[in-house]
Order: sequence, then C-alpha cells, then structure tokens
Amino acid sequence: EQWRVGVRTEDPQPGDLVVQNPQGPDSWGHVGIYAGGGMMWSALNPAAGTLLHPVSWNHGAAYFDLSGR
Repeated sequence: EQWRVGVRTEDPQPGDLVVQNPQGPDSWGHVGIYAGGGMMWSALNPAAGTLLHPVSWNHGAAYFDLSGR
C-alpha cells in the first residue's frame, strides 16, 4: 500500500508510483515505478528480476506522486 503516502496524479513524472490490476476500491495488485515515456519498472520475482516494460502491459493503471509537487 505504498501509494497511500502519495497524491494521485494524471501527469505522472519519472519516479512516481504506478499501481495496476485493480482488485476493488483503493486496492491494486501491483505497484511499480514510472520511468517516463509510458514505461515503468517492476520488481517481479527472483527468477525474473526487475523489468522495464510498458505501463500498458497491465490494466487499470493509476499514478501517485510521492514528491509533494
């Protein structure tokens, strides 16, 4: 629930959190870091490691700014 410390934004910047795979109101199945240009970083599992991939790979994305902008 890392996103709870941020402010939801429609103008994501690199470093903002990306939440995806909604599982109900204010509940998401995945959290990643926005890299910019429609890409995000996800830490998957020890075998797959960390992956840079398009945000569009998963549905229901929302963005949270942690910087206080």
